[in-house]
Amino acid sequence: MPASEACAYEIIPILKYVTRDMADRNPEIVAFLKKLFIGTDTMGELAAYMHMHEASPEETAAHFFKAYRPIWTKWVSGVTLERVSASLPE
Repeated sequence: MPASEACAYEIIPILKYVTRDMADRNPEIVAFLKKLFIGTDTMGELAAYMHMHEASPEETAAHFFKAYRPIWTKWVSGVTLERVSASLPE
């Protein structure tokens, strides 16, 4: 099926889980995971981008960080935001 056509798969939520031990040892990661949200529309757009451009997961991630800045900047701040922004290709 071309990437421009609708998909017959059911939309399901993406769930995130951590063990109690990980949560206790890494509260900053748990806080990040609680903020992380992409949404099914964006995931579909990224899957279509990957398919149409024959992009690798790494190339698709770089596209996400460049094209969807308003989404991911809600999850990170400070030094992390600066580092991610500086690492993006022009």
